[in-house]
Amino acid sequence: MRKLSYSRIIAIGFMTMILLGTVLLMLPISSQKGEWTAFSDAFFTAVSAQCVTGLVVVDTATYWSLFGQIVIILLIQTGGLGFISIGVFFTIMLRRKLTLSQRSLFQESMNTLEVSGTAVFTKKIMLWVFIVESVGAVILTLCFMRTEPFFKALYYGIFHSISAFCNAGFSTIEGNLMSYSGDYVVNITVMALVTIGGLGFIVWDDVYKNKLNFKKYRLHTKIVLLLTVAITCIGALLLYISEKNTVLSGMSIPQAVTASFFNSVTSRTAGFNTVDLAQLSEAGKFIMMIIMFIGGSPGSTAGGIKTTTFMVIIAFLFANFTHTEPKMFGKRFEDDAVKKATAVMSTNLVLIVMATVALSLISDFAMGDIAYEAVSAMSTVGVTVGITDKFNLTGRFILAGLMYLGRIGSLTFAVSFLEKKKKVSIGYLPENISIG
Repeated sequence: MRKLSYSRIIAIGFMTMILLGTVLLMLPISSQKGEWTAFSDAFFTAVSAQCVTGLVVVDTATYWSLFGQIVIILLIQTGGLGFISIGVFFTIMLRRKLTLSQRSLFQESMNTLEVSGTAVFTKKIMLWVFIVESVGAVILTLCFMRTEPFFKALYYGIFHSISAFCNAGFSTIEGNLMSYSGDYVVNITVMALVTIGGLGFIVWDDVYKNKLNFKKYRLHTKIVLLLTVAITCIGALLLYISEKNTVLSGMSIPQAVTASFFNSVTSRTAGFNTVDLAQLSEAGKFIMMIIMFIGGSPGSTAGGIKTTTFMVIIAFLFANFTHTEPKMFGKRFEDDAVKKATAVMSTNLVLIVMATVALSLISDFAMGDIAYEAVSAMSTVGVTVGITDKFNLTGRFILAGLMYLGRIGSLTFAVSFLEKKKKVSIGYLPENISIG
């Protein structure tokens, strides 16, 4: 393992957890019928849980037993926090000193900006996660107790709090959260958990240190907070306009507004739904695809190309039009940030297009629905128009591959297997070509 790069360790570690989860989910004890589960179903579920996506080929509430659901929620928790950060936490708890390589690996896996202070930062993360998930579980338990016995409501509360915070979208309630579309407390609690989980641990730490003093925040934090609010509000408005005569018809204005905000928030990588997404208009699907593609923020439980990546691209385009430097809030972006952002967005786009074409060749679904599933998988969102379980074995493995690449980072995965020892760079003669 010492000879492996950090990117390869992360990629191999995630796959190891997926395979372990697959084996456990295949066992008869994991299904309600007490039967062995097919490898393809168990593998797809394990990938979706570990990559905190939420796409399923068998219903979580009716197919998996209590043991199977516990395996799923453990995969979600380790996938959301990252097995590296959990490993570092246990190393600290055992009072062992962290090596420089362990600190660097933690920085790579969590997208932190500094190597120093790893031990303190890890303790903060674990404490904050415990507090947020506990508060969410208590509120949701009280809501579920209106219709369920205490222990069942408690289990539902804990499961959905972890699933929401980790932006997974798995639900132990048949029909996901559609039966709670009119429960404002459940909707607001889930939205809050999803948003907090999607902000990223860097942002948490920055806000904790500087309180509500926006001027003292890092540029990273300012971009994340600004874009999170903007995408949520604009997405909700557009979804309300496009869906008021479809999935939102028949709802009161407060319910329709809540549903619009809920779908705007969860489509950023959570995967929960309170309405039948199969009934979305084509405009609504396209709006959600854009939100899914952007996703959450670096160092969080969310997926997508990330808010900072999107903002760097926008700033770069604006700078080219105005012949200035790409900047925001009086700070200039580094050249490497622009290059990496362009590479991440391009890589994700190429993978989504390739997967959409491949899936269209092996299925008879509408191209728009296929693209919707591909974006949902690549961005580790988990929302679906109801065709995930209808793909054949090849289609399922394509979606599983997208979820895996989306969670560890498509660019990280590509770099991890293209890394070679440094060689003496050779300069090539430049030559002008026509662009645009």
